[in-house]
Amino acid sequence: MKQNQAFGPDFMRMIPMSKTLVLTLGHNASAICIIDGQIVGGYEEERFTKVKSDSSFPINSIRRLQHYFGERFDDICVGHWFTGGNIVNSKYVDMEFLKSICDGQIYSIADGLTHHDTHMLSARPFALHHGMPADHMVVVADGFGTYGECITIYKCDSNGSQLLARYFGYSKSLGMLYQYATAYLEMKMHNHEYKMLGYEAHIAEVIDATRLVTLHEIIVSDAEERVKAFYNDFIEKDTDPLVNIDALAATQHGIANLLDSVLERLELNNIDLYTKRVIISYYVQGIVETVMSTLVGLHKPQNLVVVGGLFYNVKLNHLLADMVEKFAAMPLAGDQGAGLGVYYGNIGRFEWPGHLAWGHRDLSNVSGDGIIVVEDMAEAVDTAHYELTNNRMVNVVRGAMEFGPRSLCNTATLAIPTMDVVERINKMNDRTTVMPMAPAMTAEQAAEYLNGLDNIVGSLEYMIVTRDVKLSAMDKLQGASHFYKLKSKATCRPQIIGENDLFMTTLLNEFGPLINTSFNYHGVPIAFDKETIEYSHNMQNQVAPITTIVIK
Repeated sequence: MKQNQAFGPDFMRMIPMSKTLVLTLGHNASAICIIDGQIVGGYEEERFTKVKSDSSFPINSIRRLQHYFGERFDDICVGHWFTGGNIVNSKYVDMEFLKSICDGQIYSIADGLTHHDTHMLSARPFALHHGMPADHMVVVADGFGTYGECITIYKCDSNGSQLLARYFGYSKSLGMLYQYATAYLEMKMHNHEYKMLGYEAHIAEVIDATRLVTLHEIIVSDAEERVKAFYNDFIEKDTDPLVNIDALAATQHGIANLLDSVLERLELNNIDLYTKRVIISYYVQGIVETVMSTLVGLHKPQNLVVVGGLFYNVKLNHLLADMVEKFAAMPLAGDQGAGLGVYYGNIGRFEWPGHLAWGHRDLSNVSGDGIIVVEDMAEAVDTAHYELTNNRMVNVVRGAMEFGPRSLCNTATLAIPTMDVVERINKMNDRTTVMPMAPAMTAEQAAEYLNGLDNIVGSLEYMIVTRDVKLSAMDKLQGASHFYKLKSKATCRPQIIGENDLFMTTLLNEFGPLINTSFNYHGVPIAFDKETIEYSHNMQNQVAPITTIVIK
C-alpha cells in the first residue's frame, strides 16, 4: 500500500453471501471458515500436530472445517508474512490442493495488501464490535512482515483507514529483538518469549541499586538511538526474508552482541543463567516499552488499537493503555488471525462473534481414571464446586476449543488463587515458576479488585492486558497476580466473564476470582481432542490426583 493510499469506509464494505476459507501460513498456521460474513469455525494447526506454533500447511485444520461445513469453498483468502505475487508450493502451502477445493478466487496479501495491512484490517471489526470510536489509531508491530516491515501506524475514521507510517528493517524490529533475546537466554523462539515478562519483574533481587541506575541509563540511551534509527536510517524495504536468510542470521548475531554489551557495561561477568535472564529481560522490556511509547506518543492518539505479535506483551499493553482515552488490544495479536484481514480487504466485512470458541469438537469419547464426562451443566458445577471447596485444582473441558493462545475457560485448569495452589499447578504441569497465573472474574469483581478498567475496550475479556490490583485486594489475588518489588505494586491479566456463562459465573460468585490457566502439560498445545486431553490429564496424575471434568 502506498503512503497516500487509503481503505474505503466500513459502511461500503457489505457482508457478502458466500462461504470462504481463510488461511494463515507460516508460524501460527490456521484455518477459519466464514459463511455470509459470520465466523463459524476456526482451528490452529498446532492443535492437531501437537507442535506448538506449527508452521506446516494447515491441512488438518482445513479438513476439520470441511467436515463441519462442506468440502468446497466459494473463495479462499491466504494470509502470510512472506512476499510474492504468486504463492508457490512449499511446506507452508499446497496450492494445487487449494485450487481443487475452491470454486472462485484465491486471494493473498499480494492483492494490494501487506502483512501489516492484514493485521490492521483483522483488528478493525473486533475494535468496532466492542465499542471503540470510529476515530482511532491502529499500531501493528511484530517480527517482520512484507519486505521486512516491522512497525506500521494507521489512522482510522468513518471514511476508512489511512497509512501514517511504515518502518522497515530486521535490525530495528522490536519483535526480532524479543525473539532473538529469547534464544540468547537459552529458551525457545516462537514459544518462550512470554517467560521474559516473568523474569524481568525480579530485577531488584539480582542487582544492586547502583547497577540498577546504570541499567536504566543504558535503556534510555539505547532506546533513543533506536528511535533515531526509525527516522534517520529509513529504508524502503528489505529483501524477501525467505530468500535472504543471511539478513536474519546477521540480525541475530547483532542482537547477541548488543546483549553481551549490556552485561559488559554493567561490569557483570560469569553470572548464572537465572540472573542473566532477569537482567536481559528487564533491558529488553525497557527498550520495547520506551521505543513503542515514544513512537505512539508522536501521533498523540486519543483512541488506540494494537495488533501484531509484539502486543502479546501484556505489560506493554498496560503502558500504552494508560496513555490514551480508549484502548483495545486485538486478542488474536499473532498471525493466526491475520488471514481475516485478507478477507476484509478483498471480499468484505465480517462480524466479530464476541467470543473465540471457534473449534468445534466431539468430547463424548474421552475417558480415563479421574476423568468425569457429564452432560448436565449442574452436575459439572457440583463436581467443580466439590474440588474447589477442598482446595484442589480441577480441569474443565467444555464446548468449542478456544482459537488463539489463551485458555478462556473452555479448556482450563481452575483453582483458588493462593501461592500454595500456584506451586502445585507449576509442579503438576512442569511449568516455569517465574510465570504468574491469571484470574477469571466477573465484571463486579473486577471493579472491586482492579484499577484502570474504564478505558479498556473489549480486551479485558481475553487476557491480553494487565491492570493494577488494588491494595485491598492483593491478598485475595495473591496467586493470580504479579508483584513488582521495584514498584511496590501488583498487576494481573484478567479475563472478565460474561453473565451468560452460567457455569463460570456460578463458581465465581461462590468462590470469588479463580485462577484460569490453560489445561495442557508442559511442551504441548492446549488440550483439544481425546488424545491430548487424556495425555495431559495422565501426566498431571503422575504428580498428584486431579479431576478433569468433560462436558460433552
